[in-house]
Order: sequence, then structure tokens, then C-alpha cells
Amino acid sequence: MSVKVLTPFILVFLWACSQQSSEHVKQEPILEPSTSFNTYWYNSKAEITSYHLEQPRYGEYRSGNAVLIFVTEPFSKTRFVKLDQPDKKDGVSVLKCNLMKNFDTGIYPYSLMQSVFTPVTSYQIPASLKLTLSNQEWCGQYFTSIMNQDDYLSYFSQSYFEGEELIKKKMPKYLLEDEVWNIIRINPDELPEGDQMVIPSMLTQQMRHKELKAEKATLSLFQNPQDSSLYTYRIVYHSINRELKIHFKSAFPHEIQSWEETFISGNGKNAQPMTAKATLNKRMMVDYWNKNRNEDAYLRGSEGLNIDKSQNIEFPSVLNGTLEQKTHQSNFIKFPDSQSSEKSPLK
Repeated sequence: MSVKVLTPFILVFLWACSQQSSEHVKQEPILEPSTSFNTYWYNSKAEITSYHLEQPRYGEYRSGNAVLIFVTEPFSKTRFVKLDQPDKKDGVSVLKCNLMKNFDTGIYPYSLMQSVFTPVTSYQIPASLKLTLSNQEWCGQYFTSIMNQDDYLSYFSQSYFEGEELIKKKMPKYLLEDEVWNIIRINPDELPEGDQMVIPSMLTQQMRHKELKAEKATLSLFQNPQDSSLYTYRIVYHSINRELKIHFKSAFPHEIQSWEETFISGNGKNAQPMTAKATLNKRMMVDYWNKNRNEDAYLRGSEGLNIDKSQNIEFPSVLNGTLEQKTHQSNFIKFPDSQSSEKSPLK
């Protein structure tokens, strides 16, 4: 497979350790400061966005919050870690995406975090060097990682649950759904389209206790029909009954405004298609690694990200009453025709 190079970003990077915090390494690309990409992403701050979350779990909707954090970092191509002492031979500048979800199921909480590290200077499938996922809830916890090796993806998973306690395997290289978030932010013109094999979200497959492997999918990019200032990237997996739609700004820096994910939730006769939704709450650019004092806590409140508490959203019961009669007769989700045949607005 040929490598597609992002011509605006053919850079040589110089890195220097931040004097303010050992947790973040400042990067200074050698490029004209007027360049929009570098002005936005190399300003010693991270973009943090909070979202109101509606998350199906066990056949019911749960209210919670989600947070997306995007920030550039120097990263080792061979050791798969952030570099505190950057090495020009081994180091590469990546865009890191941290996605966090928090919601409660009755008495006990869920805390999910996923990280994806994608080089900003070139693009190929898969683009990302490393992906990790952790999930904590009162029943137990699990951890998953994918490392992009020369000829394969190295997969490792360890879980509390029987049958998932320790899994190690090599996976063929295909597009990783979880890296799509970074591709949108780096250059959405590089988003793949059409019918192809895709490795689904680690988070969703783990939550459903399904094997993570490449699945046939249809991918499309189109202008959002409800808001002409947005584009929508859509992935439909017909074999596993799942659809993802990410809505983002058409103009740089392509901020992600919301997303929707439809899948089967619940067990047995209560299993049915449900849609998780994340809608924009607050967004800010901030050097969060320096905001670790008690006096900085206000940044989590209404003056900042507004994520002190889960949003108290009232949901109707989907397991009884009239709403149950309106649900699908089959557990198979019928999605509308793909728009992949339409010409992409960015291409």
C-alpha cells in the first residue's frame, strides 16, 4: 500500500522539555508561524471538549459525560511511549486523542478511557502507532493495547472476565476505527471511503464482550444535512449491526461537535438497537498539566468544562410500555442506504 503524505506537514521537528511541568514536552515545529495547523496545535496547550452523554447499557439509557482531549506530543516509534528526552532518529510528532466516558448503571459507575497516538507528518493505513483502552467498573476491569509493528498489529488484552483473561495475537493491518478521530483533526481529506475492512472500536467491542477483528464496513463522508457548516463521517458495519456517525466542522481545525453510535444493547429478549449520543457541552484550550492545584478545580465546573456531575437526563423506559411496541421487530439494524456513492465535499 502506498503512503500518502500530507504535504502541508512535511516538517522537521525540534523538541524541548517544558520548564513548567515534567508531564508535558513542548514541541516547536520549524515552519512559518502563520501556518494554521502549527499555530493551533503547537501552542503548548491541549484542546479539551466536554459532551453530554447518553449511553445505552443493559438495554437502558444512562446519562453521563464524555471528554475528548487532543494534544501534540513527541513519541517513540519503537518504544511506543511519550519521549521526555526526544530523539530525532526515533521520535515523531503525534496527535494524541484521549476519549473518556463516565456514566452510572444503577448503583455502580463506569469509567472508560481510550488513547490513540497518530503521527501528523504522514498518513498510511493504519496511521496510528499505538492505541490503549482501560475500563473500570465495580465488577472488574480490563486493559487493551494495539501496537503498530512493521508487518502486523500487535494486540494485547487482559480482563477480569473468564475467557478474556489474557489474549495476545497478531492482527493484519487495516484501518482502525479508533484512529478516525485523529485523521479528522489532522486532515479529513484523507478519510477512507467505500467498502473495505475496518477494525471496529476497541471500547465498543470490549463492552459487548466481542472479539476484536476486522469487519466489512461501508465508509462515507458528506455534508451534514441539518447543518451545512458540518461534515459527517459515517461507518456502517452490516455484519455486526453497528453504525458510527461523527459530526465535525468543515473548517479547520475541524472540531468534533457530536457523534452517534447505534448498536444492539441488552440481553436475550430485551436486546434491541439503541443509539449512544454525545452532544457538545464546553470547549477550551488549556495547559491542563499545569492546572493541578485545588484553586484550578473551577475549570471542571460551570465556568470551565462543566463536568462536575453527570447530566440528569430523563429517559423513558425502553423495556416496557408503548415504547417497547415501537421498537424493531428484529434485532438486526436496518440502516439507510450508504451515501458513499456521493462525491465527498473535501475531495
